Amino acid sequence: MKRFVIQWNNRGFTLIEMLLSLSVFILIAAMIVQLYVVVGKEVQQDKRLNQMEWEIFLHQIKEELWRSSSQTIANGSIYLVVGEDIVSIEKYNHILRRRVNHTGHQIMLQNVSSFHCRVEGFKLIISVTDLIGDTYTKVLRPFVTSGFEHVQE
Repeated sequence: MKRFVIQWNNRGFTLIEMLLSLSVFILIAAMIVQLYVVVGKEVQQDKRLNQMEWEIFLHQIKEELWRSSSQTIANGSIYLVVGEDIVSIEKYNHILRRRVNHTGHQIMLQNVSSFHCRVEGFKLIISVTDLIGDTYTKVLRPFVTSGFEHVQE
């Protein structure tokens, strides 16, 4: 039985060894670039407003407006009288929260940089800017035509 012995020589890399090492290097470099792209998008996505959260937030605001008998905008917050309760929607740190009778802390929207609302006639215009700087705006019309009371800040 013959034995095959690999002998190392000092001649350097062969062409095949060089191509194989270059292929492995290119493969690893491509994976690192893709990993950077994916991680970079995830970091930015964490600072954006989630589109589904925005839609749910608008739906909740519409319901609160429709059930309310009176609406007031003061100090960058919306105050609604629903039955015997006063519901407030206000910015708190990087979230929009809902409170009933100045108690509780229901998170309605996350990753909020700024929250502005203004009244034009019988319309409430809500504008929210996320942590990236994208602005989302929606015009809402309550069923109650008594209008909004706007208190200057």
